[in-house]
Amino acid sequence: MAEIPSFSVAVELSDEATESLRVLGETIKVITYFDGDGMPLVPGRKTAPFRDVLLWQAVRELPPDGGIADFSHVVFPRDFFDHLDNPEYYHVTINILSWRRAVDRNLLRATTYTEPIGFFSGRTIVATGGLIFGE
Repeated sequence: MAEIPSFSVAVELSDEATESLRVLGETIKVITYFDGDGMPLVPGRKTAPFRDVLLWQAVRELPPDGGIADFSHVVFPRDFFDHLDNPEYYHVTINILSWRRAVDRNLLRATTYTEPIGFFSGRTIVATGGLIFGE
């Protein structure tokens, strides 16, 4: 197994967004995708040339008033790295959404990040947001 360098995301929502989620019984979903550039086609490999390779995703749930989503000890199969052109350089995309348990559509607009893993490693990234409609 391979382990992603640890990082965390501090989610700070507007008062109106926090209250709306609380009233609805909704929570916050912090989802991260880990991906990278694929290797040129090699016999026996399934990765197409120059296409992104999805390594893994990790999801954390936070209460309506936000908090810190910890992404320590995220692991995925080591052989996924075999499909990357550079195993030391891959990207992380972070999205903040409402969990969609009480309402079937996302209610939040929040900071989205897409950066190389080195940007996140060992840091706490702050993501702010509010309601998509009504703010």
